[in-house]
Amino acid sequence: MMFFNNLFNNLRILINLIFVRKYLFLSSIFAVSALIILKIAQVMTYVIPGNPDGKLSSIDVFLDPTGAGVYSKATFQILIVIVAALIIGVMSIQEDTCFVLRYQQKKQIWGTHVNGVFFIALVTTLIFIVFGFIGSGMVTQDFSLNWKSDGALFYFAAERVGAVHRIHGIQAQLSYFKIFLFVFIKLFLAILQSGLFIAFLKILLKTNIFVLITILGFLFIKPINSFLLFFSTLDFDYWVDNYIFIRATAFQIAFCLIIYFIGQYSIKKVEYWRERKLN
Repeated sequence: MMFFNNLFNNLRILINLIFVRKYLFLSSIFAVSALIILKIAQVMTYVIPGNPDGKLSSIDVFLDPTGAGVYSKATFQILIVIVAALIIGVMSIQEDTCFVLRYQQKKQIWGTHVNGVFFIALVTTLIFIVFGFIGSGMVTQDFSLNWKSDGALFYFAAERVGAVHRIHGIQAQLSYFKIFLFVFIKLFLAILQSGLFIAFLKILLKTNIFVLITILGFLFIKPINSFLLFFSTLDFDYWVDNYIFIRATAFQIAFCLIIYFIGQYSIKKVEYWRERKLN
């Protein structure tokens, strides 16, 4: 019952975010759309070596196994900046006195933050996948799953790393269901773990600008950017070895749980106002 109450409160908060902070919300939607469009335009300028026509399908543009598609580390970096702005905006509303007064314990406030991050990660993942794939297909005018054929981009990626012999049995097993299941799990967990880390920084640093600067550092400054980017995308090895995918997924889930419990402990030290203290 508590879970559904928190979920309902977060839905109401997000609706409040749309109306009260509509410029932030609309700017985020515009930014994600512009990011997808620009990345599609960039990918469409590529000519695939070994393919005389240089023809790309929607899955090639959206999910280039060579790491240059719409879903890539470069795109993920910018996407997390947009997500960070949304999470900070939602948490600012959740930390208003009118919302905090409803809770008897501070860990309940952290639970509300986590539910908000979960919801933002889920919605962002679905929007990015649907818009990215459909936009890629509209540009290429080809929604076929050409990774099953030799000479396709998937085959070229294997040829580049000398792994052609590893994909012959895998190509026949590829399907849109399996591909998008992998993409959804990987992108959702990548956004979720980054979002929880952002939420933790928000209660730790308190000042929004400090949180954004810290996130920019973790995303764009080497080598510390590997902290958030290491498991952010699907590299070629994920497709040829499912155990690599399973291990990476287990690590992401463990990281989310660690941040959750650390945040639950750390929020006990946060003071929201002087007149009343929560346990």
